[in-house]
Amino acid sequence: MMRYHPSILPFLRSSVARHAGIVLTGNLASALLRFAVCMMLASTFTKDDYAYLMIFVAVMDLASAFGDSGLNATMVRFVALHREENCGPIVRQVFSIRITIWAIVAAVALAGAAGFFAIQRIEPDYRWIYSAALVAGLLLSFNGHGMAVMQGRQRFVAFAVLAMSINIVRTVSVGGALKWGVHDPATLYKAFFIVPLAAAPLSAGLIMVTLRGLRRLPAVEASYGELLRFTAPTGAIIAIAMLLQKLDILMLKAMSTDAVVADYGAAYMLAFVFPLITRSLFTVLLPKVAALKSARALRDYRRRVLTLYPALLGATAIGTVVGPWVLEFILGDKYASAIPILRMLILGFGIHLIFNPLGVILYAIERHFYIPLIHLIQLPILVSLNLLLIPALGGIGATISALVIRVLGVAAMVVLTQKAIQNKARQEHERAQETTV
Repeated sequence: MMRYHPSILPFLRSSVARHAGIVLTGNLASALLRFAVCMMLASTFTKDDYAYLMIFVAVMDLASAFGDSGLNATMVRFVALHREENCGPIVRQVFSIRITIWAIVAAVALAGAAGFFAIQRIEPDYRWIYSAALVAGLLLSFNGHGMAVMQGRQRFVAFAVLAMSINIVRTVSVGGALKWGVHDPATLYKAFFIVPLAAAPLSAGLIMVTLRGLRRLPAVEASYGELLRFTAPTGAIIAIAMLLQKLDILMLKAMSTDAVVADYGAAYMLAFVFPLITRSLFTVLLPKVAALKSARALRDYRRRVLTLYPALLGATAIGTVVGPWVLEFILGDKYASAIPILRMLILGFGIHLIFNPLGVILYAIERHFYIPLIHLIQLPILVSLNLLLIPALGGIGATISALVIRVLGVAAMVVLTQKAIQNKARQEHERAQETTV
């Protein structure tokens, strides 16, 4: 008979697990819809056109990450702290900061467009997609604004609805175009990047509905300095983490062929289910673990995460076997050359699964600046390995680079969280001795 570690069953029965299930369902459904759309386009487009799609998806995701710059996590924290008060002013304060960041991101992105086109070898007929992807990414960060309010207010069903909304519209628009026999790449690019923006008003609507019942409560504000102090390190984490995710595809486009970029992009879309799990766990765990204050509680939480890690690695092993079959089933022999890339990406993502769940410990004890430091160390390692390996090994070289930095990142997180909790315990012991004296 299979025996469970005593800390696992209470976790599975807890509200954290239940909320994680709701969030995971929304995020997984959203990712599956985006994956389905990308697979439809992979089977329709030539590999050259699909390579361009992957490059501009990277632009969209980077614009979303920089357009957020940690504001979603900041709002989750402050809304969760004032859940029983009228937190509407905080929501508006964060939005005013977001508008400023949008303007900066847009100005920098447009100023650097010519250099981007040159490095990425973007042909003139495709350059208009850059602006569409930029706008789509910034509005995606606004969708995240609503999701952050739902998370802070612990409205996880509404969170899941918002998480799915963009990709529901995207699936309908792209799928509908293909159903009606539209195969023109320009039209399909518009259906992918522009039409889904119609879902953006849903975020604003749900925010207003959620905050309406709080109007009679005392209004609460936070100083802009306090908001920015939390946003800055969190924004660095998100921006650098996204850059680490997208740097492979950008370097492949600059240093390899479009066919290799297409293979890597198709494999990445399927393998991304693993980081999706950690993102969902992070979404639920951040406000929960942030409330843990004692070293003992944090140590118990860390032990629980590490206890679950072997099961996650087991799922990773299964994924390396099943993933290639799924890719072949969907796309046939057209992307058979992507299978070795897919296996290595799944392995890397699976190993990395506990990075974010452990990382929330650093948030709880206000040591989350360690996370961008880890990423800053990973970044030059990734660039150096890619410069060395991509010319020789193509897509496999990029996956080896990604695997190396993910292993190093997890090892650093395991060590840093242990030391942080030990320091926390030492401080508690010293305070207790001073009180006794």
